Amino acid sequence: MNEVYVPFLLILMSWHDGLPEDDMKVSYQLHIDKQTCEQAGEERVQMVLEDRAERLERFKVPMIETERFTYRCVEAPAYIQKYSPLRTGE
Repeated sequence: MNEVYVPFLLILMSWHDGLPEDDMKVSYQLHIDKQTCEQAGEERVQMVLEDRAERLERFKVPMIETERFTYRCVEAPAYIQKYSPLRTGE
């Protein structure tokens, strides 16, 4: 088995101002370096903003205006602890 260490986790978060605890969505992506992670985050922000602007033109729904979105690139720990279940019956 080959193991690959992917050190950066892109965390994407979206919510509405009025109801953050009810509708917050979080998703994750792995990236090989910080620059790639940041670039992916910025691209996602642009995509979300363009989508939001388009929906605001088409639908006059106040809730669209309260949508928020952000991202964070987080460096993973340099060590990985493997799960080794205890063997019973030996």
